[in-house]
Amino acid sequence: RSTVCFTLPGVGGNPIYFMSDSNDLVDYITHDIYDDKFKMENAMLFENKESVHSKAAALASSMKLVAREQSIPNAHIDKNKGRKEHEYYGTFVDLYLGINAKCVAHGIGNFATFAARISGTSCVTKHTTEKWGIMTRFDASNTCPLAEPLGDTVKL
Repeated sequence: RSTVCFTLPGVGGNPIYFMSDSNDLVDYITHDIYDDKFKMENAMLFENKESVHSKAAALASSMKLVAREQSIPNAHIDKNKGRKEHEYYGTFVDLYLGINAKCVAHGIGNFATFAARISGTSCVTKHTTEKWGIMTRFDASNTCPLAEPLGDTVKL
């Protein structure tokens, strides 16, 4: 079993831009889990400290996660053909910011991968893989700091 080393330069005070093809997920991770009213109305989600919601809230509270306004949904360029130009604005804003990122962490979607490839950054990690239609979580239990870290090491 190999050890994966990954450092996020955004941690330690700099913002981490969060993008997803799910606008609901972006709103949740950048706004809802910080909102006391949301947490009260959805208390059952956060009761178990081992739940994904509790872990997401704990991790997000240690970082400065930011996102663009989610009123413009992300249109998949390859799947949502024939839309008006303005309907792709959100997608291109995310792509532009991803291209200019110091590091890119992504899952089974290839949108962030596309941004990383355009940018040429070597600081890329994949936190979820898919094999034959079955998603598996990235095992970050064996992470380690880089020799000359760019920021704080974060277990994804």
